[in-house]
Amino acid sequence: SEPDSEINGVILDVPRGVTQIGQFDVVTLNKGARDGLTEGNVLAIYKTGEIVRDRVTGENVKIPDERAGLLMVFR
Repeated sequence: SEPDSEINGVILDVPRGVTQIGQFDVVTLNKGARDGLTEGNVLAIYKTGEIVRDRVTGENVKIPDERAGLLMVFR
C-alpha cells in the first residue's frame, strides 16, 4: 500500500555495502514512523538525474530523474 502522504527521502545506507541494489536487498532510509511510514508501505525509488554541460550552449542542464524501482517497508 502507499503511504497516506508523499514521502521524500533518501537511502542512507546499504548494509552489505554494494553499489547496486536488487530484489530482497535491505536498505536504510532517512524516513520512518514519524514521517507516516508503516510496515507494508510501497515506495517508488528514483535515481537523481545528473547535471551535465550542454555541448552546444555550454550551459549546465539537469537530466530528468529516472524511476529505478520499488521498495517495501518491512520494519
